[in-house]
Amino acid sequence: MGRIDKTAGIIIALMIIAIGIFTAIQTPPDIQKIDSDVFQAVYLIPSDVEDEIIVHFIIQSGEADNHYTEGLAHYVEHLAWLNVFQSSGLDSDRHSNASTMVLSTSYFISTPRDKFQASLGYIGGVFAPITLDDAFMREERGIVQREYEYRVLGNPTHKIDQEISRLVYNGNRFSRSLIGTPQDITSFSIADAISLHKTTHTPANTVVVIYGNLRGINVEKVLAKVFPSVSDIERTAPQIPVDIYPNERVVLNRVANGIQQPELHYRKLVTLTEAMSIDVSKAQLSMLFEILDSSMQGGIAKPLRYDAFVAQSFSFNIWMLDKNHIELSFTAIPDQGISLDLLLQVFENAITTTAEGIPEDTFIRAKDRLLENLQGVSDTRKFAYHAVLNGISVEQEPNNHIETVALLNNVSQSDVEDLLKIISEPARVVISFIQPNLILE
Repeated sequence: MGRIDKTAGIIIALMIIAIGIFTAIQTPPDIQKIDSDVFQAVYLIPSDVEDEIIVHFIIQSGEADNHYTEGLAHYVEHLAWLNVFQSSGLDSDRHSNASTMVLSTSYFISTPRDKFQASLGYIGGVFAPITLDDAFMREERGIVQREYEYRVLGNPTHKIDQEISRLVYNGNRFSRSLIGTPQDITSFSIADAISLHKTTHTPANTVVVIYGNLRGINVEKVLAKVFPSVSDIERTAPQIPVDIYPNERVVLNRVANGIQQPELHYRKLVTLTEAMSIDVSKAQLSMLFEILDSSMQGGIAKPLRYDAFVAQSFSFNIWMLDKNHIELSFTAIPDQGISLDLLLQVFENAITTTAEGIPEDTFIRAKDRLLENLQGVSDTRKFAYHAVLNGISVEQEPNNHIETVALLNNVSQSDVEDLLKIISEPARVVISFIQPNLILE
C-alpha cells in the first residue's frame, strides 16, 4: 500500500504541475503586440472586468504636425469626433473621449463585449472624410473658445508659462500652444482643418490599444473584418526634426493678475551627449525624483521647508522629453520675508549639493519605497494598460509590471548620481520671477 500511495502521490504532483503549465500557457500576457497590415501597431491588454472593452485610437500626430494656425489640431479633433457621431447616429458625449497633445491625438470608446465589433466601426469613423455642415463647423469654434476660457482664463500665469515654453523649447514644435489664442480660434480655416485631418488621420498613422475582457474574441479577425487591408498604405518612417537647444540662461520679470503672492517658475532642458534608452532612463529618473522630491538628506524639501522656512509651497517634476533630452520644472511660492532670488538660490544649491553625492541611506530608503509601491500593485494588467498609453507618448515599447520592477531593481546609486551630475550642469534654463499685480483696476 505504501508503494501505491507513493506512486499515486507522484502522479497527483505531476498532474498539478501539468495543470499549472497549461494555465500559464492559457493565460494571456499582460501586454500583447499583434501584427497589423493596416495600423502602425496594435496592443492588447486583458482585464478581468466582466463586460467592458476600452478601445483607443492614438493618431501619431498632434499640434507639432500642424503647419497651419496654432491650435488647429485641437479643432480637428473636435470635428473628427463629432463627425463620428453624425455618421453613426450615436449621441455625442462632446469631447470627453478625445484629446490633443503635442505629438498625438487620441480617441477612445468603452463598449460591452457584444458590441465590440460595432464599436470598432464607430471609432474608425475618425478616419472618414469630414462631412459636417459648414455652419456647424463654424459654430464649433465657439465651443473651442469656451474651452479656452475654462482652461486658460482660470490660470492667471498661463500666458507667462506659454512664454517660458517658447523660450525653453527654442521656438520649436514642443513650444506650440495646444489650444491657440482667441484670435487664432476665430480665424480657424475649415479648409485647413479638413486638409490637416486628411493627412494625419489614417490607420497607418495610428496605434490601437484594446483593454478589456477579450476571452474568446479573435481580435485580429475582427480588426481585419472592420478594417480591410489596403495595399497602398504608406509605411515610411516619420521625419522627426532634430531639435536644438543651445545652453542659455534667461531670467524674466513678470507681473500677473489673479495671484496673491510672488511665484517662481523654473524650467531646465538638458541635452544628453548620448541618447539614453527611455525605459532605463525612466527607471533612473523615478529614483532621482523619489530622492529629490523628499525631506530626506539630499532632497530639496529639507533645505526649502524643514531646515529653514524658505518655500511656503513648491512643486517639482523631472521627465524624459525624448531619448535625447531631460526636462526639469520647479514652481514655488516663497515664505514670508523670503525673496524670489533667495528661493531660487536655495533650490539650485540643493540640486548642486546632492549632485556631489547622494547619501547611501537616502538611496536605499528611496529605492525600497519605490519597490514597495510597485509590489503593492494588485492589478498588474491595469498597470500594463497605463504603461502602454504612457509609453506610446514617448515612442517607447511599454514594459509590464514584472519588467518595470526588474528595471528599478537594476538601478544603482552610481547610475542615479551620474544622471544627476549631467542634469546639474549648465543647460537651457528659463526662470520667471512673477509678482502679483497690486494695481487696483
